[in-house]
Amino acid sequence: MFNSDTKTVWYGLLKTKKTAIPVVFNPKLPEPPRNQLYLYNAAKDAIVVYVRDIVEPLLVDYGTEEEAAQAEKELKSKWKDACKEFLKVRGDVVIPASGPKAEPKKKALLDDDPDIQIDEAALGAEEWLDDDV
Repeated sequence: MFNSDTKTVWYGLLKTKKTAIPVVFNPKLPEPPRNQLYLYNAAKDAIVVYVRDIVEPLLVDYGTEEEAAQAEKELKSKWKDACKEFLKVRGDVVIPASGPKAEPKKKALLDDDPDIQIDEAALGAEEWLDDDV
């Protein structure tokens, strides 16, 4: 039987009247919002957000240990890839870029641009000190 407090990965089925979809619960995923649950859904090949109260009664164990072991063998790499993608999209992990890092473009300051000549006398620095104000 599914228990969301489990500290280990759980392989099971999301059983509805029409179908039984293999699902995986990964306790290492970030805590979902209140009354929600993250499960890997094999039919969608993605981490899906479910309403906990609705989905928990539909989560069942595989019938035999052999079926559970076979499901783990078939789904392990798929759900791990889905978790990585889920975390990347959420922004929870930093994926290092391959290759050298590009330097951010800096805006040139007027003083740093050799083509711009600043004539401070023409700016009229003394006009900034207007006694009439």
